[in-house]
Amino acid sequence: MLKVCQFISDLKKTCNKTTPSMTLSSKVMLILRLMDVVFGLLVERSQLRTREYTLSRQVPFVYNTEMSEIEDRERNEKQNHERNSSIFKGFHNQLLEESFVSKENNSPVHGKKNYENNPIAEFSYQAVQDLPVPGMKRFESDEDTAHMRDYWGDEFRDEGDFPSQGHVGTSHKGVYWTTAEDKLTLRVSQGNNETEVWKTDAIAKAKNFYKSCMDHDILEARGERPLLLLLQQLGGWPVLEPNWDSERFDWLLLMAQLRLYNNDILISQWVGPDIRNSDHYIIQFDQTTLGLQSKDFFLEPEHEEFVQAYLRYIVDVACLMGAPSERAIRHAEEIVAFETELAKESRHDTSESFNKLTLRELREKVPGIDWTRYLQLVLGRRIRPSEPVIVFDFKYFLGLAELLEWTDTRTLANYFLWRFVSHRTNNLDSRFEVAKQRFYRVITGQREVPPRWKGCVDHVNSQMGMATGAMFVRRHFDENSKNDTLHMTMDIMGSFENIMEKIEWIDEATKRLASEKADAMGLKIGYPSYILRSEELNHRYIEVKMVELF
Repeated sequence: MLKVCQFISDLKKTCNKTTPSMTLSSKVMLILRLMDVVFGLLVERSQLRTREYTLSRQVPFVYNTEMSEIEDRERNEKQNHERNSSIFKGFHNQLLEESFVSKENNSPVHGKKNYENNPIAEFSYQAVQDLPVPGMKRFESDEDTAHMRDYWGDEFRDEGDFPSQGHVGTSHKGVYWTTAEDKLTLRVSQGNNETEVWKTDAIAKAKNFYKSCMDHDILEARGERPLLLLLQQLGGWPVLEPNWDSERFDWLLLMAQLRLYNNDILISQWVGPDIRNSDHYIIQFDQTTLGLQSKDFFLEPEHEEFVQAYLRYIVDVACLMGAPSERAIRHAEEIVAFETELAKESRHDTSESFNKLTLRELREKVPGIDWTRYLQLVLGRRIRPSEPVIVFDFKYFLGLAELLEWTDTRTLANYFLWRFVSHRTNNLDSRFEVAKQRFYRVITGQREVPPRWKGCVDHVNSQMGMATGAMFVRRHFDENSKNDTLHMTMDIMGSFENIMEKIEWIDEATKRLASEKADAMGLKIGYPSYILRSEELNHRYIEVKMVELF
């Protein structure tokens, strides 16, 4: 309240200095500032109430920790978060303008590229067959083994560094509260409450999802076979197919097919509110992520270790899928070289990142990509050329179209399907888990494999969060906390309306606009109420097909 009182005092001083000619925009700005302070206070109060509830109800359930330790840790994490946010803002705004340079002669490479005989990394590596997992797939011949040792070398690390099961090490940042949340979610997912609440279809599907994810025996028995069948349906992964047919390859069709599996590769496309007119939803395009977390990892020499680990990871997975080692290495080099080129096309000028136009206009500006066909493949319906879309950063898409034009089809197919395979390794057996952990140890410093339940909890939460949320709310959430916060919010909004009515220096038109804005504010407190209504919750996941495995 001290903040509000101080602001009102300052506001009165300002109002006394205003003149009848004060503009409408100036008055609105003053009103918005008042709303900012009031609702900022609301947020602080709401967070305090929520935090008090969390400490009193959840922490004893997970930890036996003194309150002072909890508060100190929370304060430190908040400071670290603010510092890291500042660092990352600067990190992502760096501009890189580099051309592709051949390692052999240090000169730009132009024209059609297949990247053969162009190794981009030399480093020490022990053969993939030595991964510390019982039943690891071995190479077919001594020749394969010898080639891998000749290429990668013998220096690596002890097998004991990568147990097949483990826990998040103490060096993992932010583990404290994340672990509390995970443990709570795990206990919810393993609950055996037989009331009607737990017989809700949506919750049953979430539980079945978790159980299937945790079925280690089935994953080990199936190995890579399910993924191999899927790759064959998608035209085959060239690194695994010695007779791969390039004439049948259609990169746009493959990109659209992979989008249906929730993979944004080369192009990120979604439907969302127009940021300049939030009442309207519109198709939007942007550049997507790379295989490494930042384009700088591909382009800056000091990050060469990350590129080496990435290349090694591709070879690991390809060999585990059945590729001969020599071919796996050669194709992996082509993949990483292509992705390095792609990194150079990443956003350069954020000031020119918003462009609203029709599909017809987009095709004229970026003719190398058939945007209408892509959308029709993804959305499954006809799209008019006059359909409005938003494009973020034309320069990226112009560079992408040029890159696609002179890159050979085998490299494109290898890259598309590598990104797809890398997203599916969590669904495979423990050999792939260890290969992935070997990669992430270099990238993140995490030395141990997290327990499988943690990954399964993440999967269920990301795909069926409202169902797991319903379980949590019914078991652990105090409805009174939500109601108290709602009443407090309504009281503040009512007080704001009363203050508006009593202010004499604002005309009626401005008051009306401010009141309409306040009335239009949506209240999202705690959780959406529909998750406690079984019929509505079931409808949200009606398209999820459940297969009983237990």
